[in-house]
Amino acid sequence: MQSNLSPLNNINLTTLYSNMGFANSANKNCQEAISCFKIVLDLQSTYLLPNDPNIIRTCNNIGTIYRQLDDYDAALETFTQVTEIERKSLPMNSFEYTKTLNNIEFIYCHKEKLTNALHNFEKALEIQLTFTNIQPEEIAVTYNNIASIYLRQNKYDLIFVNAKKILEHCPRVHKLLEGNTIFGFKRLIGRKFDDATVQADMKHWPFKVINDIGKPKIQVEYKNQIKLFTPEELSSM
Repeated sequence: MQSNLSPLNNINLTTLYSNMGFANSANKNCQEAISCFKIVLDLQSTYLLPNDPNIIRTCNNIGTIYRQLDDYDAALETFTQVTEIERKSLPMNSFEYTKTLNNIEFIYCHKEKLTNALHNFEKALEIQLTFTNIQPEEIAVTYNNIASIYLRQNKYDLIFVNAKKILEHCPRVHKLLEGNTIFGFKRLIGRKFDDATVQADMKHWPFKVINDIGKPKIQVEYKNQIKLFTPEELSSM
């Protein structure tokens, strides 16, 4: 869609299609949502610079919906385009860049490209360690993401090294492992509920795993309510 309207009209249309995109996404009309966000992207290109943060956000919206559709190739292509824009417009130690790296990492996990995922997790950690205002728990999450790869690679010795680093950066993290501990949920990322590994691990986990249309979800008590979360959602908390 190429628009010959004035920039002001294009901005108004951008808002319209963006709202439609979010509404379709909320209603699980994923293909319609992608179409709307692609129109938004086309409109934005008429009045914004290629590295504008709004364009980055629109691309992230598209990539996220592709991931929800399990179209990991399209999601990976989209998020890779985002990193190329961010490299030109943002400092390499920016929070936004590490967030995009995390999106790519989870896609690699789903595609069983564990070496690629590990590389990106380590890159994200390297950047996070340069932040002065980051919460220790956020660093612990990235260490846990790395540990999830080690688990799937059967590199158990590295898991112990990794756990020590977590406690060094976040002494309070062991309290998160009491009661409703979800430390093992990382092994669920990229797997199906009927996966033999998932079925075997479920016998030893202190939390409940629910079959949600073939995908595993974790049932936990959250804010005094029983909630279901995907492994990816828990990892981003």
